[in-house]
Amino acid sequence: MNETEQMLTAILNCRRDELHLNKLSLTQSQQHTFDTMKKRRKAGEPLQYILGNCDFMGTLLKVDPRVLIPRPETEILVEKIQIQWRARKVEPLHILDLGTGSGNIAIVLAKYFINASVTALDKSADAVALAEENARDHKLTERIRFICGDMQNFLNRQMNPDEKFDMIVSNPPYIRTKDMNTLPDDVKQEPVMALDGGADGLDFYRMIVSQAGDFLNPNGMIYFEIGDGQFPAVQRMFQDTNSFDNVAVIKDYRETERIISAQVSA
Repeated sequence: MNETEQMLTAILNCRRDELHLNKLSLTQSQQHTFDTMKKRRKAGEPLQYILGNCDFMGTLLKVDPRVLIPRPETEILVEKIQIQWRARKVEPLHILDLGTGSGNIAIVLAKYFINASVTALDKSADAVALAEENARDHKLTERIRFICGDMQNFLNRQMNPDEKFDMIVSNPPYIRTKDMNTLPDDVKQEPVMALDGGADGLDFYRMIVSQAGDFLNPNGMIYFEIGDGQFPAVQRMFQDTNSFDNVAVIKDYRETERIISAQVSA
């Protein structure tokens, strides 16, 4: 659907085919809502914020300016995990999602792996509040534990002294600070803390990789989404720790290296 169709189907609560086949008309109130939506979009506000939701792998999630809008590239990350782990049959499966945002990764993985328990961390209390709403909407509150806290403190074992996981997954901020001003106008309306990865965009990868081995069970895996051109640097981080083997990469729809994974050393 184009953006106009998405707005109209949201206002009329109908499918795209119904919109055209039935030639539905707007009431005065609905027309006002439609006009307001168009003005907001023209001003550069992301369509997903205007609609109040987005689709992530067939799962409808609430989104607003408190959280980063889930991207199609992140679906590749989740698909890789689903493919690799459905044959492993680890039960129960313990998953750690670092920087959960809207909860999109945590929720889709919890829906797919019905015996999984997920711990999802975010520094933003606003993001955690919205992620909890999404978990409630999908009846997953008993299997996803949301934590509001600083990632470094969490990795320093200040919040969970003994817990271990079968996998760590993260789509951390990876935009270089100097590139933040060059982002498209609609992206600039998303939370800075969900985008800014420090001077070289790699701050969160360093933080996580340096301590992740201590959080993983034997044969545990770590999965990252990475920015353009960041694969060599993140690969070296894994190699330099001597804690990980089997470093692998997957390209996105544009043939850009987008997902990196590694297995904790035996």
